[in-house]
Amino acid sequence: MKKLLDLIGSPFVYRSPTNKVEAWRKNAMYMTSRQLQKLTGISAHYSKAVLISRYINENMSTND
Repeated sequence: MKKLLDLIGSPFVYRSPTNKVEAWRKNAMYMTSRQLQKLTGISAHYSKAVLISRYINENMSTND
């Protein structure tokens, strides 16, 4: 019975992001596309996911 209740309730459990990049990615999804364009310096229209990925690749890479 406990396994069944755990299975039903598991989608409602908050899981914190595991690192800084994932936390930033999650919070950036709440920004508007226009804010992300200003942040990245890209004027072309891309989806939020693309803008966020490009920002992370350019500014949060670990190979600096």
